[in-house]
Amino acid sequence: MQTNEFFPLSTRNRIAMVMGLLSLALFITWNLLPIKESSMGNVEEKTMATIFWPNIYESLLNIDASNLTFEEVASAMATILVTLLALISFSLLPAWKLWQASAILRIIPAILMLIGFGIVMYFTTTDGEMDRSDRMILFSISTNFLTSAIALILFKNETMDYPDHGISST
Repeated sequence: MQTNEFFPLSTRNRIAMVMGLLSLALFITWNLLPIKESSMGNVEEKTMATIFWPNIYESLLNIDASNLTFEEVASAMATILVTLLALISFSLLPAWKLWQASAILRIIPAILMLIGFGIVMYFTTTDGEMDRSDRMILFSISTNFLTSAIALILFKNETMDYPDHGISST
C-alpha cells in the first residue's frame, strides 16, 4: 500500500495544516474586503489589497523619527509583521515539512505573529472613531496573526521510520 508522503502522519500536524489553510483563507479574505478611500473629496470603495500593499513603503517612510510615539512604533511594527504574515501564510501549506523540521524555526515566527496579534488587537480596541468595516478588517488581520501562530506552534517534528531491508553497509 502506497502512502502519500506530502500529507502529515500525525494528527497534530494535520490540525496544524488545517490552521495553516485557515490562515491562508483569512489572509485572502481580509485582502479582498472592501474599504473606503477618500481623496480630494471623492470617496471610492476599493479592496484592502489595493490600498494597503502599495502604501507599505510610504507608511514606513512617513514615520517622524524625531517624535516617536508608542502608536507610531507599534504601527511600523505591525506593517513589517503583516509583510512577514504574508510570507508565512503562503508558505505554511506547501512548506510544512520545513516548518515542522525545527522547533526554533517555528517558535521565533510564532512569537512574532503573537506580537502582531497583540498590536493589531490594540489598534482594534482603542480607536473609538473607526468604521465598522475598518474594525472588521483589523479583526480579520488579528485573527490571521493568531491562526498563523497557532499553526506554527502546533507543528511537530515527524520522523519517518525507514524499513530495514537487511542490507548492511558495514
